Amino acid sequence: MGQHRGMLCKTSLISAQLLAGWLPNSTGFQDSDTHPIRCHYEIEEDADRCGMVLGAVEAAWTAQVDEIGFPAPVPDGDGLLDVYLHVDPAGGAYAWCGTNPDVDDKDGRSGCAAIIAIDREIPDKILPWYLAHEFNHTLQWAIDFNEGSLPVWEGTATAAEVWTDDSRFVIDKAYVDDFQATPWLGLLGDGNFLWDEYEIWSYTEYGSALWIQYLDTEYGDGRGSGGLALWLALAQEGLPNNPDVLDGVESLTGDWRDALMDFSLLRTRIGTLAAPEWSKYLDDQGVLVPDARLAAAEGLLTPVTQPYETGAVFWVLTDLPANRDISLRVDGEEEGEWGVLWATDSAGAWERSRSLTFTPPVGTTEVWVGVVNLDHAVYARTAATQALKNGQQQISLEIGLPESEEPQDTGGSGDSDTGIEESPGEDSCGGCSGTRGRGAWWMLSGLVLLRRRGTQGT
Repeated sequence: MGQHRGMLCKTSLISAQLLAGWLPNSTGFQDSDTHPIRCHYEIEEDADRCGMVLGAVEAAWTAQVDEIGFPAPVPDGDGLLDVYLHVDPAGGAYAWCGTNPDVDDKDGRSGCAAIIAIDREIPDKILPWYLAHEFNHTLQWAIDFNEGSLPVWEGTATAAEVWTDDSRFVIDKAYVDDFQATPWLGLLGDGNFLWDEYEIWSYTEYGSALWIQYLDTEYGDGRGSGGLALWLALAQEGLPNNPDVLDGVESLTGDWRDALMDFSLLRTRIGTLAAPEWSKYLDDQGVLVPDARLAAAEGLLTPVTQPYETGAVFWVLTDLPANRDISLRVDGEEEGEWGVLWATDSAGAWERSRSLTFTPPVGTTEVWVGVVNLDHAVYARTAATQALKNGQQQISLEIGLPESEEPQDTGGSGDSDTGIEESPGEDSCGGCSGTRGRGAWWMLSGLVLLRRRGTQGT
């Protein structure tokens, strides 16, 4: 089942009307018999739909709060979570808490009471899907309403659709296509940034659910515990927004740069037969888009678009020379931290370094190579998406074909879950290409408007 891409969670847009305290119109309401939830309707003929709305939000509450363990939504003045079926000229759905203050300034979180508003035109077939997504946003509002990274808002809420009911909901494959089309953007940018800077219309922040799924599978239980741990690790009282999103990933994984290198290697396999089991729902979609495909030869590869902080650039090398090493070296500005990787369907490795030499497995006809920007300094100073422009670095990848005296070992025994092999390790697991193992996470606990964006022109 695919989502209607014309109706999206427009949670990224700040509305002066909403910030002034506006609420959707309500001509009547129904209350849940089992949960503190109220469904409002604007048009009388929608009264009967409130039963479906309440059932869907109750199911999301059971899955996300009772089972996964997210803190419950912050109640408003009447102690209820209000959901509005209303006429939305822009279409879609959103969750927001307006100008409400932090409900408790001593609990280590920045939490406020949020509402859910959903356009009455959304069909019954996908209404529960939307509500599972928006309900997760109300839980995010309860933890850290100061968090400024849109991918962690939308990526987690999109993953929460599946955590709510994996027998009915799947992540929209087109979102993952968008995420995989611009790897150079990294994990800190969003579709608004891509449009403003490049006029690329993208739902990459929703597709970043792929990153959330990876974290949840490799460092949580694959059922949402990793997403919960990540959000609890983001929480703080008030401002500044510290810890930021990568600090939260660090607390979950032990080393966000190692996790990013693992994920970057894995991204080359998404949408192929070598993809990990948790991403099989994508079938042959969500394939990573390389900067170029070209015959392996000595020289410099300069990206069409240079990578931002946490961004990566990938190339596919074809026509590989037999029994020859391939050396990779990042050529560019001296400052910064870089990772280099290579990957095939069955083997691969990475180094947190400016260089890497490998021998492709015998019979290999093509290989992925990539450079990952492991910097965080610029974004960390402000935690603002626009700061990414100052973190874009100019690099090229130098390809060398040194003579090989004998075939080299291409890796270790591999990881049973991902099929990713390991090469001899160095400090900080510098040669690793697998995971640090599941369960290596812990929880830390201490105004953006979340709204599905419409299609271009709406």
